[in-house]
Amino acid sequence: MEKHELCSKISYGDDLLNKQNEIYELKKIVNIPKIFIQKELWELKKREMYEIIKTTIDECILEDFCEENDYNNILFNGLSSLQRMNINHVLYNELNKITEYKYSGWCENRAWDIVYSIEGAVQGLIYADKIGDFRDYELVEFIYKNIIWQLGDNTHFPSILDDIPVFTKN
Repeated sequence: MEKHELCSKISYGDDLLNKQNEIYELKKIVNIPKIFIQKELWELKKREMYEIIKTTIDECILEDFCEENDYNNILFNGLSSLQRMNINHVLYNELNKITEYKYSGWCENRAWDIVYSIEGAVQGLIYADKIGDFRDYELVEFIYKNIIWQLGDNTHFPSILDDIPVFTKN
């Protein structure tokens, strides 16, 4: 009987430890960042982030930075996998930078959410046969503005960055 009790205690302890580890991992993914920074510096960091995103979108779509003739591919198939990866990469890095590298799981999820949303918008234009109405630079602007709208352009609430509590640093 003692062996059975000992086995139960060990099994219970192991199960409890596994559950605690699982909770810890889930918290890393869904934790909303909390930033301690002066409001002016927060706004400056957001503007810098938006400039880097704009540059990446320009390179990735207009300058065939990703692959040969990727822009032409967008007109028929949407974003290429390399374009999605590059856009995700810049979003992930910039979100990590602005959240002080403390919320990588959250940053990864938000970056992929944005990329998936952009791909949905582009596919919607293809299905509606409206993507051909855009010039290349207009499509870049459309994608960029969509990303910034999701992150937060001060025109609506809530947005991804508006959901982050920003506290003044003393």
